[in-house]
Amino acid sequence: MLAAVLNFVPYFGPVAGVIVLGTVGLLTFDTLGKGLLPPAWYLLLHLLEANLITPVLLGRRFTLNPVVIFVSLIFWAWLWGVPGALLSVPILVSVKIVCDRVPAMSSVSELLSR
Repeated sequence: MLAAVLNFVPYFGPVAGVIVLGTVGLLTFDTLGKGLLPPAWYLLLHLLEANLITPVLLGRRFTLNPVVIFVSLIFWAWLWGVPGALLSVPILVSVKIVCDRVPAMSSVSELLSR
């Protein structure tokens, strides 16, 4: 359950999961290899899920205009710096989802789409 919750925390959640599993693994098992096996598997599965499975599945569903992504990245990086740059696409996707659901904002949704 902790891994599922940490998966929703961008960037720091997986790091915290690896640290927790590494600590527990090293305290539980006798050898270093066995102790580092759980965090290694967690990291491998997370990298596979975050860089392959989720982008393939969501890439078909959420189609965003690349120019709008670039403008969003520039705006949020200017406004908030590095945290804004990291959060620019999730914010844009959230705005797109809201615009898809609200009929009065359908023109904005079309602008954000490809």
